[in-house]
Parts: sequence; structure tokens; C-alpha cells
Amino acid sequence: MRRFGAVLLVAATASLLLLTACSSGAAGGGGGSLTSLYVDPASGLDSNPGTKASPLKTIGKAVSLAKGGDTIVLMAGTYDEISGESWGYTVPAGVTLKGNTTGVVLQSNSHADGFTLSGDATVTGVTMKDFGAALSSSGGTLTMKNDTFTGNGYAAVLSSSAKATLATTDFTGSGWGLSLQDSASASVSGGTVDGIDGDAFDVSGSASLTLDGVQATGTHDDVVYLSQAATATISNCVFQDSSAQGSGGSSSVDLSGSSSVTLTDTSITGAYSNAVLSRDAGNSVVINGGSFSDNGGYGVESEGSLSVNGGSFDSNAYYGIVAVAGTAVISNAAMSYNARQGFYAEGSPTIKLRNDTLTDNSEGAVYLNSGSGSADFGTAGDPGGNTFQQTASGSVGLTVLWTNAAVQAVGDTWNASVQGADAGGHYSSQVLSGPLSGANITLVTGASLQL
Repeated sequence: MRRFGAVLLVAATASLLLLTACSSGAAGGGGGSLTSLYVDPASGLDSNPGTKASPLKTIGKAVSLAKGGDTIVLMAGTYDEISGESWGYTVPAGVTLKGNTTGVVLQSNSHADGFTLSGDATVTGVTMKDFGAALSSSGGTLTMKNDTFTGNGYAAVLSSSAKATLATTDFTGSGWGLSLQDSASASVSGGTVDGIDGDAFDVSGSASLTLDGVQATGTHDDVVYLSQAATATISNCVFQDSSAQGSGGSSSVDLSGSSSVTLTDTSITGAYSNAVLSRDAGNSVVINGGSFSDNGGYGVESEGSLSVNGGSFDSNAYYGIVAVAGTAVISNAAMSYNARQGFYAEGSPTIKLRNDTLTDNSEGAVYLNSGSGSADFGTAGDPGGNTFQQTASGSVGLTVLWTNAAVQAVGDTWNASVQGADAGGHYSSQVLSGPLSGANITLVTGASLQL
């Protein structure tokens, strides 16, 4: 994945900016009385005492004067190099930085880094624009609400043990969103991702990400990229036209290494390539409901462990679900109207389908291509309850090109009164051997099917 660019986090409502850096477990500190230092980029002077009547001009000067427990109050305006900022500031523990009103814009004309947080921090209702990394932290908790970050290399880079909680945060324009490294973690609820160049959420190491109710539209790269041993939980999200503008065939949710993801009641449509791509044998993908439809490649492609309970995988440009290796256990899912097959497998995966509906896919319900895996679509002791019914000419319910592999499909429903099936679309107990060709079942020489 690319690791350059710019990301922005803009205020979704007219809230105020509040950035508080605290020492671990502390609420503030420092001797003497607590002070409010006012900053105004238009009328202030850094030789002023920093009172409301005589404000300072730069955030840099205020940070140098502040002690634990102090509050730096930002008046409306643009804070940038032209107004005297040099950026790259380290926010002391226990100092609060807040916007006094709407229209507080922090911007770097030279793409410098913005703030390094010494500890806990809260940012609400602020626009941070054109920084290299707007916020960086290696410890403590960052809380953000109703923010928009735009044009930054990264909105926030969290490493080591840093944590972040975001609510209704928007990532808009070019660049990247959150980078979570090492054992950092972030929980994001609500908010939008719209038209950014890079990954909205880049999670590596053993970092973890939780998304709930996030909407992403028109990203150029992945919405979520997981590498190494990273984990993600994605619930109630809508990713639409994500990665649609990418030229490298990006997917909405992309896994490599030994990373894992759980998706619940999430909709992914219009991805340039796949809705979910699991690249490596060490990946784990769990899907509970949701919709993975109208994507430019597949609904899901898995080379690791795949578990599906419910959900629709419909109208994709190729396949509904693809298993290349590892295990795929799919239950209560619908795979219909895909341009090729509903379910496709090759290599040597271990497959189990129960109570799935695969109907009206253009080139067939299930296709087991070259390889010799294990396919269980139903046994005598555990009937499959799957429906393999196709209406398109030349579309076959089950095609088996695996040789020397036992395939079972007991207790399923096929096209009625076709190729020996009864009027209800069922078969009596029997073993079929290839070569065999028909609308319900096609077997290559050396393949067998237990019905």
C-alpha cells in the first residue's frame, strides 16, 4: 500500500475544539493558579500577556508559556505559517487547547507535522488541514468528536500503546485517515470517509480497530487495510463505491499477514475489485449478515479461514464468494445474480455449505475448479439444506472438476424434474461418477458425488 498523501478531519457540527494533553492517569498539574491563555492570529501579539483583552498571536507561544492545567483558548481565524506558526509542537501534559468559537482552522502551508501529544487528548469541532501528520501519539487516549481532517498526510498516527475514540469524525479529500501501529487501538462510531487518496484506516502490527456506523464513499484505495497481526471489528457500516477510483484493483477491506476481521450487518457495494480480500493463509474473516453486492470483482475472496452466517453476495461482476485455500464454512447466505458463479473454489480448500441459496447466477451455482479439496454440501447425518437452482441456459447447479476428492451433497434442492431430480428438486441416495454432464450436476472424469 502507498504510505504518503494527505488526510483531513473537519468539524461536522459547530462544536468547539478541545485538545487536552494529560499525564498518564492525571487530570492536570503544575503549581500555581490555573491560567487561560488567549490566542488570536489576527489581532494578537506574542509580546502580549495572553489575556482576553490582550491575546497572544501564535499557538506556539502559548504552548511555550502553558503549564499543566492551563487552557489555551483559540479565537476564530486561520493559524498557519503566515500568521506566525512554526508547527511541530509538543503539547505538555495537562494543557487544554480549545477553540473559542467556530471557524478555527489549523493549517500548515509547508505540510509540517502538527502536534505531538504527551498524553491524553481531546479534539472536538476543529479543522486541521494540510499537515504531514496532524496528530501523533505513542501513549494515552485521544478523543475526537465532530471533526474534519483534510489535506493531511495522515489525520492521526497512533503507535505503541496509544488509544483513540472517535465519534462523527469525517475524513475528506486527499490523503490518509488513521494509522494504527504497534499495539495502538481506535474505536470509531459514525462519521464519513469521502474521496480520499489513501487508506482510510491503516492498521498494522498488533493494533486493533473498531468501526460502527461509518459511511465511506469514493475512496481511491482501501477503506480498511489490515496487515501483520492487526484486527478489526466492523459493524453497521456502509462502504459505497469504495476503491472505485483505484487503478490497482483495490478492495474495500483488504487483509494480509495473520490479520483478522469480523463484519456484522455491513454493506459493501461498488468496490473497484472485491468487497473483502483475504490474501494470506493466516487471515481470518467472519461475516455475520450484511450485503456484499455489485462489486467489480468478488463479494469475498479468501485464502485463510472464512466463516459466513447470513448475508447476501449478489450481482458481483465475477463471483459471490471465492475460496482458494484454508477453510470456508458458509451458512444461511444468498449468492445470486452474479455474473459467473455464486460460489467458486480452486486449490485445496475445505468447504462446508449449509442452508445457503444459490440461484440464477449466470454461469452456475457452485464451481469447483482445478484442485483437490474437500467439499461438504450435505451429509446423511447433516443434510445440506442448500438450494442450487439455475435458470440461465448452460448454467449448472454444481460443476466438479476436482478428481480423487469426495464431494457430498445430501439433502439439497436442485432444478425440479431435471437430470433425474424428482418434482421437488430432490435426489434419492446415490453416488454419481464422472464423466457426467447436465443442468444440475457436471462431473469431470475421476470425480464423484454422494447424493
